[in-house]
Amino acid sequence: MANNGYDSSSSDETGANIMFLEMFENYQRKKTMKKKEKTSMVVHGATSSRRRTVPRDRVSAHENLFQNYFSNHPLYPSSDFRNRFRMRRELFNRIMEQIVPFDDYFKQKLDATRKLGFSPQVKMAAAMRMLAYGTAADLNDDYLKIA
Repeated sequence: MANNGYDSSSSDETGANIMFLEMFENYQRKKTMKKKEKTSMVVHGATSSRRRTVPRDRVSAHENLFQNYFSNHPLYPSSDFRNRFRMRRELFNRIMEQIVPFDDYFKQKLDATRKLGFSPQVKMAAAMRMLAYGTAADLNDDYLKIA
């Protein structure tokens, strides 16, 4: 296939950087809106109804993702990673290394029940798949166990 003077790797990185900036701006806008909603909400007493909980095996979600794409001998080749996430694995890792210290959402933390939350890789994979395919968060639930 002819190259025609087009460097696809730099184009991928530029596109990913633009996509990342758009994702970040969208996140900041939503975060600001949620803060405004919280300050305007009035709570009257406690609720007696309980929500249905969905057991999510967060550890196996991380292990599955790691074995499929990030281990020394991944189940899927790098071309499959590129097709599914629309970027090279190296770029994915570089973005993740930059975003984890920048945004608390991507850090792995304990949840309210003192269980370890989703790993940064799982959160980043879910975000990138939503951006790459323009899908809703709950479509990642089957594979990544995150909705």
